[in-house]
Amino acid sequence: QYFSYYFYALGNIKEYLRLQPTFFEEITINNVIEKIKFISKLLQKFPMEAPNEDIFRNLIDFASQNFEHINKTEMSKLNIDEIEMILKNKNLQLSNEDSLMEFIFNLYEKNHEYSILFENVIFTNLTNGMIEKFISIFDIEFLGTNTWISICKRLLLTPTKNIESATR
Repeated sequence: QYFSYYFYALGNIKEYLRLQPTFFEEITINNVIEKIKFISKLLQKFPMEAPNEDIFRNLIDFASQNFEHINKTEMSKLNIDEIEMILKNKNLQLSNEDSLMEFIFNLYEKNHEYSILFENVIFTNLTNGMIEKFISIFDIEFLGTNTWISICKRLLLTPTKNIESATR
């Protein structure tokens, strides 16, 4: 530990990480969020360190593949950019779109800045109940273009109902 601080202070991140025995333990659903936060801080301080970017990408991939199993309270402690990287990752695996929407709702209710994350939701895959929840909670002031496009796709796929009965 003593020498690792010197390597860190000198900007020799490769050696610093090599001296962190617990960091290179197996990535699990219980430690991936802490590892993402750790590497993110390193990348902010030492942006030119390519090995850190590779490690960071691997952690994001793992978090995306295991999204459903990761503690959402812990995940919500990541910054919005890190969460968005997980949600936009091509490896994102969901049991259903409603679970993603529920996670974003929890963030959005705390801070409306998270409304940008709704752009990662495929509205055509949401249940009617989740659409109703979205309508009741979401403030149109925070509607982004990509979210609107996804909502429009949902509207086009919804079977038309008897308009007369809907207006009465």
